[in-house]
Amino acid sequence: MGAGRFAEMGFPFPEFLGPWVGFWEIAGGLLVLIGLLTRAGAVPLIITMIVAIITTKLPNFAADGLVAALHSWRLDVSLLLASLFLFIAGGGKFALDRLIHRSR
Repeated sequence: MGAGRFAEMGFPFPEFLGPWVGFWEIAGGLLVLIGLLTRAGAVPLIITMIVAIITTKLPNFAADGLVAALHSWRLDVSLLLASLFLFIAGGGKFALDRLIHRSR
């Protein structure tokens, strides 16, 4: 389904990009979830959300108008802002990053 979706949107090399993006979404999500390399894990999530907003949500703005576009963007923008926050602030005091750095 990933490759077909990428082909439908006109991305080059959809057979490669579908699994590649899926891998980085899962890897980044797991790193953020367990708090290991949180900032590094947030980077692919930020990139994914920016590309998703540009390729899938921006065309809705022109077709449906401002109110409908903002309504459909709410989850994507929330995930982008959450990922940006994690990139800036890090994982926090309960993250594995902190435990590893504390032992040094």
